[in-house]
Amino acid sequence: MLRFFTIGTAIITALVLLLTASLALAGQADTTRALRENDRIDRALTDLTVAYGISLYCPSISARYVRGWGLIRELEHHAVSLGFPRDEVHAYVKDKTERKRVERQARDVLSAKGGRESDPESVCRVGEAEIAAKSQIGLLLRSK
Repeated sequence: MLRFFTIGTAIITALVLLLTASLALAGQADTTRALRENDRIDRALTDLTVAYGISLYCPSISARYVRGWGLIRELEHHAVSLGFPRDEVHAYVKDKTERKRVERQARDVLSAKGGRESDPESVCRVGEAEIAAKSQIGLLLRSK
C-alpha cells in the first residue's frame, strides 16, 4: 500500500507541475497579447525602434541612449502598474517574434514618413523632421 501511495503521489505531483507550467505559459501568452494590444507600450516601443534605426542609417544623427533607456524604464513601470509581472514584461521585450513585429512596424512608420533604408539621405530627412517637431521619435535623437 505504501508503494502505491508513493507512485500515486509522484504522479499527482507530476500532473500538478505540468498544470502549473501550462498555466504559466498560458499566462505569458496572455501577457504578450495584452502588452502588444496596449497602445502606449506598443507605440513607444515602435518609436524607440524607429529612432534607433534612424541613428543607424543616418551618419549625421545619433541616438539619445540615456533618454531611450529612461523611456524603457518608464514603460516597464507602466506595465507593472497595470498588473503585469516584471519577469513577464522582460520576457515580452526579449521575445524574438515580438521584436520582429515591432521592427516591421518601425519600417512601416519610417516608410510612411518618406524614409527608405536604401536611401540614407531620406532617413536623415525624416530624422531631422522628427527632431524639429519634437516628436517622441525626435526626442530620442540628436543632430551631430
